[in-house]
Order: sequence, then structure tokens, then C-alpha cells
Amino acid sequence: MEFALRCDHIRIREDMTHALLPGGNGFRCDHESRLPLHSLSRQSRAVNGGRGMERVLITGGNGFIGSHLAERLVDRGDAVTLFDNHFDSNSRHLSCAKIRGDVRHYRTIREAVSRQDVVFHFAAVSRVAWGQTDPYNCWRTNQLGTVNVLEACRKAESNPILFYASSREVYGEPRYLPVDEGHPKMPLSVYGMTKLCAERACSSYADPSLSGHTIKPVIFRFSNVYGSE
Repeated sequence: MEFALRCDHIRIREDMTHALLPGGNGFRCDHESRLPLHSLSRQSRAVNGGRGMERVLITGGNGFIGSHLAERLVDRGDAVTLFDNHFDSNSRHLSCAKIRGDVRHYRTIREAVSRQDVVFHFAAVSRVAWGQTDPYNCWRTNQLGTVNVLEACRKAESNPILFYASSREVYGEPRYLPVDEGHPKMPLSVYGMTKLCAERACSSYADPSLSGHTIKPVIFRFSNVYGSE
């Protein structure tokens, strides 16, 4: 089976992809998230006071997943802004606003988030091998970068809903199959550890006792994502 959140060029396996929503004790799996993108839009309205997906920021928007998601959102008529540390003359989505920036720099990401209704946070050191080669940068990007995005969302007057891209690497070696969201989390790599810690940061920012806006993050644990281009 394939996860229904997809566009023409992306296929995401359902068996290792889960969406987690804030619950009473951390996060819970929301099986209703296995719906088409327009249904996630309705879900965002329910979670975020009736607003729809209108002003959308995608960190890592020039990457594989982010660029395809942007294509789908633009087709729906959403106002999409791409945030990435690299754009070139071959970058797609000329109709999107583009911000060249780094999620490790809080002031830049706070300004980018400030007027958004929805934030998709895909920017990351995205390969296990890269984390092993440069663990310092992996921690700063995946952990600090995510905390920066969370803090920016907490302080944004628009009170955006956040979708965070985590990874199956948080599980480590499978103890049973199929792996579900209740499987023990014992990551074996720097990359997996940074993603798990970023999930914990999402959980802490969902605490309603925090000052400012209470963040309502949705976490996706992606497996192998593939497609053209």
C-alpha cells in the first residue's frame, strides 16, 4: 500500500510512515491522517481553529519532498513560500516566494514563519552517512534547527500548525514486523538520534502550560521516499 499524501511524482510507503498528533501524554498516532492532502487541510482547520491551508512555508523547499509538495499546494491555490539554504537557476516553482536562509539562524526563520498559517519543516541533514561524517552539523541542523522552527511558531501571531518530517531511523533495528508507532525507539545513528530528539522537542512545545501560542505539531516518520526528478 502507499501513503495517500502524495503527488504525481512521489510515492511514500504506508507501512513505515506514521503521523503523530499531540495527545494527553506526548503524541498519538492519527490513522485518519492517511488521507488525501485535501483531507489534511480539513484536519488542519480542525486543529487550528477553522483556518485552512492558505499561507504555507516549506523549509527545505528546494529539496525532493519539499519541491513536490510545493507543486501540489500551488496547484491548489495556496500562497507558498520556500525556505532553503540553496536555490539556483534550475530551481522549480517560479510562482513561489523564496527565502534563502538557514534554519540554524533563529532570526531568519522567525521572520519567515511570522505570517504563515502552516509550516512544513523538511530542512535537515537528511542522510545517515552525512550525520556520521559531520555529527556536529547534523545536531545543529536537525535538533537546533527544529527548536528554532518550534520557537518561531510559538511566537508567531498567526499561530501556525507545524508538520515535522521525522524518520523511521528513530526506531533502530526492528524488534518485530511490521513496525508500528509504538515500537521502541533505539536509534543506531547520529541522524536517528537527532530526529528522535527533535520529536521530543515537538512534544515539549505542545505543552499548553508554555507561554505564547501552544504549538500543535504533526509528526511524519518517513521511510524510503522515491520518485522522478
